[in-house]
Amino acid sequence: MAQHESITMGLEERRGARRASSGPTAASALQQGVWAEWRRGGPGLAMNLRHEWWGGAGGLRERVRELASAELETRPWRATSASLTVWLYRTAAADPQYVTESEVDRTIWRALPRAGHRSRLRVGFPAAGGSVRAALTVSQSGGTSPPPHWTLDWTRRARTR
Repeated sequence: MAQHESITMGLEERRGARRASSGPTAASALQQGVWAEWRRGGPGLAMNLRHEWWGGAGGLRERVRELASAELETRPWRATSASLTVWLYRTAAADPQYVTESEVDRTIWRALPRAGHRSRLRVGFPAAGGSVRAALTVSQSGGTSPPPHWTLDWTRRARTR
């Protein structure tokens, strides 16, 4: 691998109910998943590709969730950034796919039902003694497209002595 590249792969196994409302047979339920991720970072440009595949039974049978994501981020000047993230997902009706989205002060886990795609464009730059971060999210799931969602945040760090 090049100096700023890495590949990560994994196999996970989960046992038990995935939600409180699951029935008594779900207590012994088995779910297995595999995932692979390639990251390339470097001065000014970073890229991340990830693919997940989850089966509803042992041996990765009965696909329940599948997710492919790509992220491209650039930092052309000091304290400025722009990134584009795209998620393509497909899930069984009773088992949503979760994706993480980083906000200024927290990380949000979004539950995505059925099949669809979600794209997020973020830009950040310094302004008024702090930094501004804007994001636009567009998604489509199950043939419906909700209106685009946008956020605009201004933050400034304060110090006390």
